[in-house]
Formats: sequence, C-alpha cells, structure tokens
Amino acid sequence: MKRKIPFLHWDSLPSFIIFLICLPLHKLDSAQFTVLGPATPISAIVGEDIVLPCYLSPRMSAKNMEVTWSRRQVLSAGHLYRDGKDRAEFQMPQDQGRTEFLKENIANGSVALRIRNVRPSDEGQYECFFQSSTFYAGATLELKIAGLGSNPHISIEDYQDGGIRVVCQSTGFYPEPEVLWRDATGKHLQLLSVEYIVSSLKSTT
Repeated sequence: MKRKIPFLHWDSLPSFIIFLICLPLHKLDSAQFTVLGPATPISAIVGEDIVLPCYLSPRMSAKNMEVTWSRRQVLSAGHLYRDGKDRAEFQMPQDQGRTEFLKENIANGSVALRIRNVRPSDEGQYECFFQSSTFYAGATLELKIAGLGSNPHISIEDYQDGGIRVVCQSTGFYPEPEVLWRDATGKHLQLLSVEYIVSSLKSTT
C-alpha cells in the first residue's frame, strides 16, 4: 500500500526556512574590507615620476565602488572614480595632466596614483578611499621628496673681524641640508658664526 505524501503550500512553510534563504544574500551585499598601502613613507626625487599604490583586503572587485585619491592638506578630491570612470574634473588646476589614476587592476581591488615630474610641493600625506553601497574605508600614505643638489663650491670672500669669511655654495638640495665644516685633517672647525642663505643654500662662516 502506497503512502500519500502531503502537499505543502508555500504559505505554510516555517518562517525560519525563509530566513535561512535570505541570509547569504545579505552577507554578500554588506561585505566589509580594509584598505592597505605602504607601511613606510614612499621617497621620490624631484623631477622623477612616482606611483602611490593601495588595495583592498580581502581582495575583491572595486569596479562598482567609488574610489577617491586626495591630499590630506588640500580640500580637493584629486581623483574621483565613480560609475566606472575617472572624474578628472574634480582635480586641482595645477595637477591636471600631471597626475593619473591607475585602475588596470581594479577588478582585484588594487588602484594607484601616478605623479609625474614630482615637485617639493607634492610632499605630504595622501588618502586612498573606497566606498561601496554599504561600507567604506581608507588608508593614508606619506610621500617624502628629496632633491639632489650640485657639488658644493668653496671660496674665500674677505677678511673680517679678525677672521676669514668662507662661503660654501650649492643649489638644488631639498630639504635643506646640514652643513658641517672641517679642516684639511678632517677635524670639525670651531666656528665663530654661521650664516645660512636658504634661497641658494649658501653657507657662510
């Protein structure tokens, strides 16, 4: 004798079954992430190009997210990626054509900012910021700029106050270097006075 299997209407299903079906979809929609970048400052030489990287952890696509690169010291978006494209109209006029938003690996959650022809004014903190429909996070990166100056030139200008006025001159150093004076044997000189002329990085004693 065959046993009849009762037919269940959808309305009669326990509510907890419907809850278990909806839960995974909710988790996918509210995925959380961390934004990571270099743990130590990035160094660049004046005049060269530099790339500032950051990425999502865990790795996930950021194609449908809003991504912002900005300077912490400047109230400007810098670069804004929204609706699948880079919105360059939000850049500061002095940065247009000199910075580039790199998004070739955005499907893996990785983006970068390229700065061409680095200047001393580019030094400072930058923020890489991601925002999805339900979550947001950012990371701060620091850029250090250095300028290599010309070889120092030493000359004797004149005699004054019972001493000799000696000038050591170089240009192009950034940040301002420390100047140490030594005699022919390598001993540090006891100077009566030191004068720095910052505009030309000229040290006189």
